[in-house]
Amino acid sequence: MNQTIMTGILVGAAASSAMAIDLRLDDQQGTAWRPLAPEPHPYTTEKGRFMLELTPMSYAIDRRNPDRADRRVRTFDINAFIKYGVTDDLDIQIGADLYTRERVSDRDEGFTETASGIGDLTIRLKRNLWGNDGGDSAGAIMPFITLPTGSRDVRETGVRGGVMVPLLWDFADGWTIEGTPTIAAVRDSEDDGYEAEFAGLVVLTREIVEGIDIFTEFEASVTTESGEPWVGAFGVGLTFELGDHTVIEPVFQVGVTRSAPDYAFAVALVRRF
Repeated sequence: MNQTIMTGILVGAAASSAMAIDLRLDDQQGTAWRPLAPEPHPYTTEKGRFMLELTPMSYAIDRRNPDRADRRVRTFDINAFIKYGVTDDLDIQIGADLYTRERVSDRDEGFTETASGIGDLTIRLKRNLWGNDGGDSAGAIMPFITLPTGSRDVRETGVRGGVMVPLLWDFADGWTIEGTPTIAAVRDSEDDGYEAEFAGLVVLTREIVEGIDIFTEFEASVTTESGEPWVGAFGVGLTFELGDHTVIEPVFQVGVTRSAPDYAFAVALVRRF
């Protein structure tokens, strides 16, 4: 389950995060550019345009675990998504962990294991419901599916999928709050069936100066599997706008439950073409 949450926190991820909400005006084309940010967020890629979301470094370390075992888990990932604007309000997204490496050192059992390779393939569709081109709020629906196409040592054994609902509200001058409730079907701890997972991400953003935002985030998830603890993590990060088409976003996270990684750090790059 930690791999699923890491995908949600870091990738995704896994990932998640804040954005600059001001729309940019291209003087030559007269186009109002939509905000850029790592997923999840409610805005879609402009029709006919591509967007790259690359996380060249994502690192997590976990020492505290629900079993209270003397075990260390270190995870390193490089992941990427390519997004394409199909219509004004719909885009398609395809991505995977380009490289993932997990090293487990169990001092109680006296062993160390390392697994590495290419991660599973994820396909997402995002449909903006309102606010794509301006306004104080925005919302979208984003179904996703993950296929077990990765390397043998790091892939899941079954298909996973669900739906996210990214929401955003610009509630004060320079302040933005985002929420992303998610429901998904995930593999159980025995890897012989599926359980429902309910997750939520809340992000509070404050503009520091033009082009630089600071944000805090909290993500939690729980499954319907009996005896499995909930997972929670708190994060803080910065969003740097490098012109109209590029955003860089570093984020540092701390697990608030034993079932989450103790510490995680990631850097995301979003580039529009």
